[in-house]
Amino acid sequence: MRDTIFPRGSPRAFATLSIVLLSATLVALEATTLTPVHAYTFSTSALSTATGFKGINFTQGFGGDPPDVSLAVGPTHAVEWVNNGWAAYLRNGTLVQVTHSNVTFNTGPDHHSLSDPKVLYDAASGRWFASILDTVHGNIAIAVSSSSDPTRTWKSYNNLTLGSADCQGGGACPDQPIIGVNDDKLVIGGDVRTGAKVWVINKSDLLAGVASPRLVSFGPFNGLGSVHPVQS
Repeated sequence: MRDTIFPRGSPRAFATLSIVLLSATLVALEATTLTPVHAYTFSTSALSTATGFKGINFTQGFGGDPPDVSLAVGPTHAVEWVNNGWAAYLRNGTLVQVTHSNVTFNTGPDHHSLSDPKVLYDAASGRWFASILDTVHGNIAIAVSSSSDPTRTWKSYNNLTLGSADCQGGGACPDQPIIGVNDDKLVIGGDVRTGAKVWVINKSDLLAGVASPRLVSFGPFNGLGSVHPVQS
Protein backbone atom coordinates (compact mmCIF):
# COMPACT_ATOMS: atom_id res chain seq x y z
CA MET A 1 0.00 0.00 0.00
CA ARG A 2 2.74 2.47 0.97
CA ASP A 3 4.79 1.48 -2.07
CA THR A 4 1.75 2.25 -4.19
CA ILE A 5 1.44 5.76 -2.78
CA PHE A 6 5.20 6.42 -2.73
CA PRO A 7 6.89 4.12 -5.27
CA ARG A 8 10.29 2.89 -4.18
CA GLY A 9 12.97 5.30 -5.43
CA SER A 10 10.56 8.23 -5.79
CA PRO A 11 11.60 11.69 -4.49
CA ARG A 12 8.75 11.66 -1.96
CA ALA A 13 9.91 8.33 -0.59
CA PHE A 14 13.43 9.64 -0.12
CA ALA A 15 12.05 12.81 1.48
CA THR A 16 10.04 10.75 3.99
CA LEU A 17 13.06 8.62 4.84
CA SER A 18 15.21 11.75 5.29
CA ILE A 19 12.70 13.26 7.71
CA VAL A 20 12.64 10.04 9.77
CA LEU A 21 16.45 9.90 9.93
CA LEU A 22 16.67 13.59 10.84
CA SER A 23 14.13 13.14 13.64
CA ALA A 24 16.11 10.20 15.02
CA THR A 25 19.32 12.24 14.89
CA LEU A 26 17.75 15.15 16.78
CA VAL A 27 16.47 12.80 19.49
CA ALA A 28 19.95 11.31 19.86
CA LEU A 29 21.53 14.75 20.12
CA GLU A 30 19.06 15.83 22.80
CA ALA A 31 20.11 12.83 24.89
CA THR A 32 23.81 13.57 24.48
CA THR A 33 25.82 15.91 26.70
CA LEU A 34 28.40 17.68 24.57
CA THR A 35 31.79 18.34 26.14
CA PRO A 36 33.92 21.08 24.54
CA VAL A 37 37.30 19.94 23.27
CA HIS A 38 38.94 23.20 24.36
CA ALA A 39 37.73 25.63 26.97
CA TYR A 40 38.81 29.24 26.47
CA THR A 41 38.73 32.01 29.02
CA PHE A 42 38.38 35.50 27.61
CA SER A 43 39.40 38.58 29.52
CA THR A 44 38.98 42.24 28.70
CA SER A 45 41.29 45.07 29.57
CA ALA A 46 40.58 48.75 29.42
CA LEU A 47 42.45 50.73 26.79
CA SER A 48 44.19 53.85 27.95
CA THR A 49 45.62 56.77 26.01
CA ALA A 50 49.39 56.96 26.36
CA THR A 51 49.55 60.52 25.09
CA GLY A 52 47.51 62.92 23.01
CA PHE A 53 48.31 66.13 21.16
CA LYS A 54 46.89 68.45 18.55
CA GLY A 55 47.67 67.66 14.95
CA ILE A 56 48.51 69.93 12.07
CA ASN A 57 46.28 72.99 11.70
CA PHE A 58 44.98 74.72 8.57
CA THR A 59 47.90 77.14 8.33
CA GLN A 60 50.57 74.54 9.03
CA GLY A 61 49.00 72.31 6.40
CA PHE A 62 49.28 75.08 3.79
CA GLY A 63 45.51 75.31 3.41
CA GLY A 64 43.23 72.88 1.68
CA ASP A 65 39.86 71.62 2.84
CA PRO A 66 39.11 68.82 3.52
CA PRO A 67 42.63 67.86 4.59
CA ASP A 68 42.40 64.09 3.85
CA VAL A 69 44.45 63.13 6.90
CA SER A 70 46.82 60.16 7.02
CA LEU A 71 48.84 59.19 10.10
CA ALA A 72 51.67 56.76 10.85
CA VAL A 73 53.91 56.10 13.84
CA GLY A 74 57.54 54.97 13.82
CA PRO A 75 60.04 54.18 16.57
CA THR A 76 60.78 57.82 17.42
CA HIS A 77 58.35 59.94 15.40
CA ALA A 78 54.74 60.27 14.35
CA VAL A 79 53.96 61.65 10.90
CA GLU A 80 50.68 63.33 9.98
CA TRP A 81 50.05 64.04 6.31
CA VAL A 82 47.38 66.27 4.80
CA ASN A 83 46.91 67.22 1.16
CA ASN A 84 49.31 70.14 0.96
CA GLY A 85 51.77 69.40 3.75
CA TRP A 86 52.91 67.10 6.50
CA ALA A 87 54.25 67.35 10.02
CA ALA A 88 56.74 65.26 11.97
CA TYR A 89 56.28 64.98 15.73
CA LEU A 90 58.23 63.26 18.42
CA ARG A 91 56.14 60.53 19.97
CA ASN A 92 55.47 62.76 22.98
CA GLY A 93 53.73 65.27 20.69
CA THR A 94 56.54 67.79 20.21
CA LEU A 95 56.28 69.31 16.73
CA VAL A 96 59.63 68.94 14.96
CA GLN A 97 59.07 69.89 11.34
CA VAL A 98 56.41 71.01 8.86
CA THR A 99 57.03 70.47 5.14
CA HIS A 100 55.07 71.24 1.98
CA SER A 101 53.98 68.16 0.06
CA ASN A 102 55.39 69.57 -3.17
CA VAL A 103 58.84 69.68 -1.60
CA THR A 104 58.76 66.02 -0.62
CA PHE A 105 57.14 64.71 -3.79
CA ASN A 106 58.78 67.27 -6.11
CA THR A 107 55.47 67.71 -7.92
CA GLY A 108 55.74 71.39 -8.88
CA PRO A 109 54.33 74.69 -7.65
CA ASP A 110 50.58 74.02 -7.99
CA HIS A 111 49.77 72.83 -4.48
CA HIS A 112 46.06 72.73 -5.27
CA SER A 113 46.65 69.68 -7.47
CA LEU A 114 47.59 67.32 -4.61
CA SER A 115 45.10 65.05 -2.89
CA ASP A 116 44.56 61.79 -0.98
CA PRO A 117 47.93 61.43 0.81
CA LYS A 118 48.89 58.16 2.46
CA VAL A 119 51.84 57.46 4.75
CA LEU A 120 53.08 54.37 6.56
CA TYR A 121 56.15 53.26 8.48
CA ASP A 122 57.74 49.96 7.50
CA ALA A 123 59.47 48.41 10.51
CA ALA A 124 61.22 45.78 8.38
CA SER A 125 63.20 48.35 6.38
CA GLY A 126 63.13 51.19 8.89
CA ARG A 127 61.74 53.53 6.23
CA TRP A 128 58.69 55.70 5.69
CA PHE A 129 56.63 55.32 2.51
CA ALA A 130 54.21 57.98 1.29
CA SER A 131 52.00 58.52 -1.74
CA ILE A 132 49.84 61.33 -3.05
CA LEU A 133 47.60 61.90 -6.05
CA ASP A 134 48.64 64.62 -8.51
CA THR A 135 45.26 65.52 -9.97
CA VAL A 136 46.68 67.71 -12.76
CA HIS A 137 48.68 64.89 -14.31
CA GLY A 138 46.45 62.06 -13.09
CA ASN A 139 49.44 60.33 -11.57
CA ILE A 140 50.38 58.93 -8.17
CA ALA A 141 53.63 60.28 -6.73
CA ILE A 142 55.67 58.24 -4.25
CA ALA A 143 58.26 59.24 -1.68
CA VAL A 144 60.56 57.05 0.42
CA SER A 145 62.53 58.29 3.41
CA SER A 146 66.27 57.73 3.65
CA SER A 147 66.06 56.50 7.25
CA SER A 148 63.70 55.95 10.17
CA ASP A 149 63.95 59.69 10.87
CA PRO A 150 61.28 61.37 8.69
CA THR A 151 62.93 64.78 9.04
CA ARG A 152 65.85 63.67 6.89
CA THR A 153 65.88 63.40 3.10
CA TRP A 154 63.26 61.63 1.00
CA LYS A 155 63.55 60.14 -2.49
CA SER A 156 60.62 61.13 -4.70
CA TYR A 157 59.12 59.26 -7.66
CA ASN A 158 56.69 61.42 -9.61
CA ASN A 159 57.35 60.15 -13.13
CA LEU A 160 56.25 56.54 -12.80
CA THR A 161 53.28 55.37 -14.85
CA LEU A 162 50.83 55.19 -11.96
CA GLY A 163 47.82 56.69 -13.71
CA SER A 164 47.15 58.05 -17.15
CA ALA A 165 44.64 60.86 -17.21
CA ASP A 166 43.82 64.33 -15.97
CA CYS A 167 41.57 63.83 -12.96
CA GLN A 168 39.80 67.09 -13.73
CA GLY A 169 39.02 66.01 -17.29
CA GLY A 170 36.96 62.92 -16.50
CA GLY A 171 39.65 60.40 -17.41
CA ALA A 172 40.88 57.29 -15.65
CA CYS A 173 42.13 59.17 -12.61
CA PRO A 174 43.55 56.84 -9.90
CA ASP A 175 41.33 58.17 -7.11
CA GLN A 176 42.03 57.49 -3.43
CA PRO A 177 45.24 55.46 -3.84
CA ILE A 178 45.94 53.14 -0.90
CA ILE A 179 49.42 51.76 -0.18
CA GLY A 180 50.69 48.62 1.52
CA VAL A 181 54.15 47.10 1.87
CA ASN A 182 55.65 43.70 2.61
CA ASP A 183 59.15 42.19 2.45
CA ASP A 184 59.74 42.74 -1.24
CA LYS A 185 57.12 45.02 -2.73
CA LEU A 186 55.11 48.21 -2.39
CA VAL A 187 51.54 47.82 -3.60
CA ILE A 188 49.18 50.63 -4.57
CA GLY A 189 45.46 50.23 -5.17
CA GLY A 190 43.33 52.92 -6.78
CA ASP A 191 39.93 53.52 -8.36
CA VAL A 192 40.31 54.52 -12.03
CA ARG A 193 36.55 54.99 -12.54
CA THR A 194 36.28 51.96 -14.81
CA GLY A 195 37.27 49.71 -11.91
CA ALA A 196 40.05 49.02 -9.44
CA LYS A 197 43.67 49.00 -10.57
CA VAL A 198 46.73 47.70 -8.74
CA TRP A 199 50.39 48.64 -9.14
CA VAL A 200 53.18 46.51 -7.66
CA ILE A 201 56.63 48.11 -7.29
CA ASN A 202 59.88 46.40 -6.36
CA LYS A 203 60.65 47.43 -2.78
CA SER A 204 64.43 46.92 -2.94
CA ASP A 205 64.59 49.29 -5.94
CA LEU A 206 62.75 51.96 -3.96
CA LEU A 207 65.00 51.52 -0.93
CA ALA A 208 68.10 51.75 -3.13
CA GLY A 209 66.86 54.92 -4.82
CA VAL A 210 66.78 53.34 -8.29
CA ALA A 211 65.55 55.98 -10.74
CA SER A 212 63.21 53.60 -12.58
CA PRO A 213 62.10 50.90 -10.13
CA ARG A 214 60.62 47.72 -11.54
CA LEU A 215 56.83 47.71 -11.51
CA VAL A 216 53.86 45.86 -12.95
CA SER A 217 50.17 46.75 -12.98
CA PHE A 218 46.93 44.78 -12.98
CA GLY A 219 43.43 45.80 -13.98
CA PRO A 220 41.27 47.70 -14.12
CA PHE A 221 38.92 45.18 -12.55
CA ASN A 222 35.38 46.14 -13.49
CA GLY A 223 32.91 46.08 -10.64
CA LEU A 224 35.52 46.73 -7.93
CA GLY A 225 35.69 50.23 -6.48
CA SER A 226 39.08 49.91 -4.84
CA VAL A 227 41.65 47.35 -3.70
CA HIS A 228 43.19 48.01 -0.29
CA PRO A 229 46.67 46.49 0.06
CA VAL A 230 47.69 45.43 3.57
CA GLN A 231 50.90 46.15 5.42
CA SER A 232 52.54 42.84 6.30
